[in-house]
Amino acid sequence: MQSLRFVGRHNVVHRYQRLLLYSTTTTTTTTTATTTTSSSSTSTHHCFADYLVDTLGFSHQQALSVSTKLSKRKKVNDSHFLDNATSVVNLFKIHGFDETHLRKIVSKEPGLLNSNAESTLIPKFNFFKEQGFSGSDLIRVNSKNPSILRYGVDSSILPAFRILRQVMGCHSYVITVFSKPRARYIFTSVKNLLPNVALLRSYGIPIELIRKHLLMKPGSYIHNPRVFKDVTMRVEDKLGITRDSMMFLYGIELICGFSEENLLSKCRIFKSFGWTQSEIQTFMTKNLSCFKLSEQHIQKKLDFLMNELQLKPAYLTSRTSFFTLSLEKRVVARHKLMLILKEKGLLNEKVSFYTAIKLSEPSFLKREVDTLISQDESDSWLLAGGKCIDQHDNATSVVNLFKTYGFDETHLRKIVSKEPGLLNSDAELTLIPKFNFFKEQGFSGSDIIRVISKNPTILKYGVDSSISPAFRILRQVMGCDDYVIRVLLNLGLRAVCTSVKNLLPNVALLRSYGIPIELIRKHLLRMPAHYMQNPQVFEDVTMRVEDKVGITRTSPVFLYGINLICGFSEESILSKCRIFESFGWTQSEIQTFMMKNANCFTHSNERIKKRLDFLMNDLQLEPAYLTSLFCFFTCSLEKRILPRHKILFILKEKGLLNKVPSLYGAIQLSEPHFLTRLVLPFQEVHEVYAKHTGCSLKMLSQGSVVISS
Repeated sequence: MQSLRFVGRHNVVHRYQRLLLYSTTTTTTTTTATTTTSSSSTSTHHCFADYLVDTLGFSHQQALSVSTKLSKRKKVNDSHFLDNATSVVNLFKIHGFDETHLRKIVSKEPGLLNSNAESTLIPKFNFFKEQGFSGSDLIRVNSKNPSILRYGVDSSILPAFRILRQVMGCHSYVITVFSKPRARYIFTSVKNLLPNVALLRSYGIPIELIRKHLLMKPGSYIHNPRVFKDVTMRVEDKLGITRDSMMFLYGIELICGFSEENLLSKCRIFKSFGWTQSEIQTFMTKNLSCFKLSEQHIQKKLDFLMNELQLKPAYLTSRTSFFTLSLEKRVVARHKLMLILKEKGLLNEKVSFYTAIKLSEPSFLKREVDTLISQDESDSWLLAGGKCIDQHDNATSVVNLFKTYGFDETHLRKIVSKEPGLLNSDAELTLIPKFNFFKEQGFSGSDIIRVISKNPTILKYGVDSSISPAFRILRQVMGCDDYVIRVLLNLGLRAVCTSVKNLLPNVALLRSYGIPIELIRKHLLRMPAHYMQNPQVFEDVTMRVEDKVGITRTSPVFLYGINLICGFSEESILSKCRIFESFGWTQSEIQTFMMKNANCFTHSNERIKKRLDFLMNDLQLEPAYLTSLFCFFTCSLEKRILPRHKILFILKEKGLLNKVPSLYGAIQLSEPHFLTRLVLPFQEVHEVYAKHTGCSLKMLSQGSVVISS
C-alpha cells in the first residue's frame, strides 16, 4: 500500500500528527481534565479540517462540518487514520477522480476515508471495470452515489447489476440508473424490480416504455410487490387513469412521489380558481406532471392564465402545454411579443396564442420573420434569440453573400425556414471562413449548396472547434469526399459534430470482428447515426444482435442486425414477429428467417402483412420454402413480384414457353434480362408489362425499349 500513500504536502501529515500528540495531555483535576478533553476534541476537528482544506481544497467551514460528522462515528484522533485516508484519496486519484469529485464523495460519505483501499475499494473498482464501465462511467456513478462503495460486490452490487441488466437490456441504461441520486435503495430493493416489471408487462405496457420511466424514476418501481400492485390500483381508482393510458406510468410516479395530502392541497388551489372537481379530474388524467410542481408554481401559472389572460377551466383542461412549458421563458414571453404584433397590426388573427406557445423556437421565429418581412415598413425588425436587429443591414449582407455562392431564392427560403438566426450572423467573420473551408476541402459550388440547403445548422459551428475535426474523422473512415458529403446530407453536421468522435472506436470494433471496411462504409451511407452512438452502447448493440436476433458477427447480414436493433424497439420487432405467427410461422422459422433477412423487419407492419398475404394466401407458399428465399421480401411487391407473376401466369396458361421459370427465378432476373427473355418475344404479355412499367405498347412491339440495368 506504500505506493498509494500521499507523498505531497507531507507537512500537513506531520502537523496533523503533532497536534494529535499534544492534544491528548490530561491533568489531575476534574475541571482541567474536562477542559483538556474539550480542547482535544476541538483540536482534533481543526487539524483534520486542515487536512481536508490542504489536500482536497475544502473551504474551512465545509471541512469542519465533515470532520465533525466523521468524528461521531470514527476515531479521527487515531494516529493511523491519516495514513489510511491518504491511501484512499490516492486510490481515487489513480482512477481519474479530481479534487472536485473527491469533495463531493467525502461530503456525502466521509466514512469512506476510513475504508481499506486494498481489500474494500479496489475489488469494487475492478468489478465495475469488468462490467465494461469506462473511467468516466466509474467517476460519474461514484461521484453521484459514493454510498455504492459501502456495499459488498458479491452480496449486493453484483446481484443488483444482473437484475438491472436483465430489465434494462442495455449497459448504458444500467449506468444511468446507478447514477441516479440516492441509488443506494437499489441494493436493498432491486429484487422487487422483476415482479413489478412483470406486472406492468401483464397490463400490456411495452418494455421500452417501462425502461424509459425507470431511467427517470427508478425508485417508483422497486417497492414491495404488494405495495406496488396497490399503487397501480390507486392510479386507476383515485386518479381515474386506465392501464392502457399513456399516462398510467406517470400516475404511478405521482402516487409514489407525493402524499395524498400533498395532492389534495394542490387540488384545493385549482378549486380556489373556480375549478370543479370534475374539471380537476379531467385535467389530471391528461396532465399529471402538473401535480408534481410546487404549490407556488401552480398558483403562479393559474394566476397568469386565468386572471391576466381570462382563460376558463373548460378551455385549459385539454390544453396541457400551458402547464408543461416554462411560464416565464415561453408563455409570458410569447404573450408579450404577440401583443406588440397586434398593436402594429401585424398579427394574423387566425393564429391562436396556444398554437404560438406550442411552436418550437425555430418555427416560431420563422413565422414571425415571415409576418414582418412581408410588411414594407422602414422600421421592420425580427427577433433572433430574443434580440431585435435591423433587418435591412445585416440580413441583406447575409443574403447577398449566399447569392454570390450560387444560392437562389428557393435555397434561401429553405435555409431561413430552418435557421432564421443565420440572418443575424456576421457575414465576414462567421460565414465566409466556413464557405472558404468547404472550398479548400475540394467541395464544388453545387456541393456547398446541397449540403448547406439540406443542413444549414452546419454554419452555426466553428471551423476549428467542430467542422474541421468532424471532416477529418469522416474522411479517414469514408475514404473519399463524395462519401463525406453523402453522410452530411443524410445525417446533418449537427449530429456529426456531437457524435462523430464515437465513429472511430465503433468502426474499429466492427473491423476487429472481421467486417470489411467497404461493407461498413455502405451501411454508414444509409444509416450513419447507428454507428455514432456511445462506444459502450454500440458494443452492447452488437452483443444483442448475436444474443437476441441470432446473427453471428461473420454473417453478411450482421450490420442489418445493428440497423434493426438501433432503429426499432423490442416491442416493435415483437409485433412484426406476431404477424408472421398469425400466418402460421413457428418461432424457429421466424428466427431462421430473421438470421437471413433482418432487413425485412425494418419494414412497416402493414407492408409485411400485405406481402405475406400475397405469398402465402394467393401463391400458397409455405414458411419452410420462404425462409431461405429472401428475395421475395427484398424486391418490390407492386413493381416486381406482382407484374412478373402475372406475366409468368400468361406464358404458362397460353403455352408460350416449353419450360416456364419459377417465380423466384424470374424475380431475381435484372430488368434487361427479364425483358429480353420473357417479355419482348411474346406480344401477349406486352400489355401487362406496359401497364406496370409505363412504357408504350408501340415501343414494346417494335422492340425499341431502352434496356438499362
